[in-house]
Amino acid sequence: MRALLIIHDVTTLNRIERMIKETTNIHIIGKFTQSRHVLKAVKTMMPEVNF
Repeated sequence: MRALLIIHDVTTLNRIERMIKETTNIHIIGKFTQSRHVLKAVKTMMPEVNF
């Protein structure tokens, strides 16, 4: 499963990414701390899920 992570706090973002990578088969295709960049990424990266 392809996923984007959208979390304001960088520390939390990295922690969540690490947890997902260690415990699931979800592939993180992008990470964002600012929501203004997300819409373009969703259109081009086509994730199956967003966190």
